[in-house]
Amino acid sequence: YSAVFRAYVRKLYKEGFTQEFFIEGGRSRTGKTLPPKTGILGMLFDAFIEGRQEDAIFFPACISYEKILEGSAYTRELEGGEKEKENAGALVKSAGILKSRYGRVYISFGPAISLKEELAKHGLNKEALQTAAHQQDKRNFVRELAYQIVYEINQAVVVTANATAVAI
Repeated sequence: YSAVFRAYVRKLYKEGFTQEFFIEGGRSRTGKTLPPKTGILGMLFDAFIEGRQEDAIFFPACISYEKILEGSAYTRELEGGEKEKENAGALVKSAGILKSRYGRVYISFGPAISLKEELAKHGLNKEALQTAAHQQDKRNFVRELAYQIVYEINQAVVVTANATAVAI
């Protein structure tokens, strides 16, 4: 499966299709981003260094909700209660939640990140990164880029009243 998915991501990139993925690996109950997942970013980077495109641009985006679905469960956990395990029964019972109103949704963006410019800042070039001798440099670069994207997502977060009240 992973080889097919990698080939699919490469093909989309080479044909110039916009791709959307969620690098931050979700959020903790406090809203803090979790460590980035580098899989798809690494696949896109591989497609970039192997391809003919001049650049790849990443647009860090943040989707903030005025209220969170698990607000009452989170409050219970802050008061010392155990986190309930997720299961199919709970999912069926919670279907009615989707009919409720949860306030506004905010979508904000951080500054665009040019892959070409980031490589230049690190003193790296596409040709060198294609060699086996530079595989560790490639992994390090992708990891640093992933953390930079997550940082920019965090900078773009809209602070809502509900999130502030829960965090206090």
